[in-house]
Amino acid sequence: MTPALLTQLASSAAVFLASAALVRLLLAWLRKQAILDLPNERSSHSIPTPRGGGLAVMAVILSVWTVMALREGAPHGLAIVIPACLALMGVSWLDDRKGLSPLPRLLVQVGLVGAGLLALPPGPVFQGLLPGWLDLAATAFLWLWFVNLFNF
Repeated sequence: MTPALLTQLASSAAVFLASAALVRLLLAWLRKQAILDLPNERSSHSIPTPRGGGLAVMAVILSVWTVMALREGAPHGLAIVIPACLALMGVSWLDDRKGLSPLPRLLVQVGLVGAGLLALPPGPVFQGLLPGWLDLAATAFLWLWFVNLFNF
């Protein structure tokens, strides 16, 4: 096993363990604060479930990205991605806590996906399988779908 691979494996394990520990702590706090998603016809759970556990995972990811950028220099687009992720986390948290109207939430998400598109490295996402305009449109649509599929 090469030193580089060993470093990557150790780093991945540390990120996983930090995420798991922080999620566990955050879920306990969310339960104690009664920040729960109640089951309904659209939910995938049958008992009250804490809202916001994804914040812990995102906190670890954003921390790692920041440390990597400070140590190794920021990769292309990271200066856009980190604030966009923070903004998306904020909008999602507000939606969980206060219930935002769908249209303003969607408009913010579209803007943040647009920022994310600017942060992508040059070249097609779908490796040239789609015309350039369709590649961009499909990327935006799928990214927006993903954002709405997995809410914090």
